[in-house]
Amino acid sequence: MPLKIDGADRYVLVNRGWIAATATRASLPPIVTPEKTLDITGLATVPGRRFLELSPQTTEGNVWQNLTIERYRAHFPILVQPIVIEQQNDVDDHLVREWNPPDLGADKHYAYAFQWFVMAAAILVIYLALNVRKTA
Repeated sequence: MPLKIDGADRYVLVNRGWIAATATRASLPPIVTPEKTLDITGLATVPGRRFLELSPQTTEGNVWQNLTIERYRAHFPILVQPIVIEQQNDVDDHLVREWNPPDLGADKHYAYAFQWFVMAAAILVIYLALNVRKTA
C-alpha cells in the first residue's frame, strides 16, 4: 500500500501484513485502512527481482502475482521510493505481521550430505556383491 511521506510529494510502499484469503481470488477479504495520519515503524527492504511468473498476465485487477517497483510505477502515476517498508508496529488493522527470515540453517545440508553418503555406500556394496568372485 502506498504511504504518502508527510511534508513531501513522495510515497513509499508499505507491506502492512497478511490476512486470510477468501474462497476465491475474485473477491478480496475486508481490510481495515486507517484514515488518520500514522507513524509506521518497520524494516526497509528492496523487493526481490528473481521470482517465477507462470503467465505474462502478472496484474489482474487488485491481485498482482509479484511486486516490482517498475511495474507499480507503470500502473500508478505517483513518485514511489525504490524500497518497501515491512511494517512492524500494530495499528489495530487485524493484519498479521510475521516477517520470519527464510531458514538458511545447515541442517538441510547435513541431511543432503547424509543422503549422498548412504547412496555411495549402497553403490559400493552392490558393486562388491556383483563383482567379487569366490575362488574355489
